[in-house]
Amino acid sequence: MQGNETNINNFLIFVRFFQQKIEKSSLLRMEVEKPIARIRKIIKDKNLSFSAFEKKIGMSNNSIQVALKRNANLKDETLNHILAAFPEISAEWLLTGKGEMIRNAYPPVIERTSTVEEERYVIELQREYIVRLKQEIAELRSRLE
Repeated sequence: MQGNETNINNFLIFVRFFQQKIEKSSLLRMEVEKPIARIRKIIKDKNLSFSAFEKKIGMSNNSIQVALKRNANLKDETLNHILAAFPEISAEWLLTGKGEMIRNAYPPVIERTSTVEEERYVIELQREYIVRLKQEIAELRSRLE
């Protein structure tokens, strides 16, 4: 009988331990920065007033300012308006906070310059190919005659 009580007590300790872990992870998830906080960064980065920002994204007066004060969640439509008005803003960053605020519209260009020797080699290969093609043409003409 005492063995069962020990097992039950151990099980309850185990359950309480995991409940605490779940509560802590839920609290951590709640502390994740919302998109509204990143909108504040956009406004600051673009050096805009709240009303100028709202006008640029086509929102009514004070809607963003009120959302910022309340730390409110935004509708998908609002986020889409922001991304349309500021195409350089990374959607991933706006939604999740991952990556950089300004997306890289163009991949980095890696210039490769060929050396004179490489170009001469390519020209020589092309010449050899042309000679072979001329020989093949001559052979085909002779067959036709």
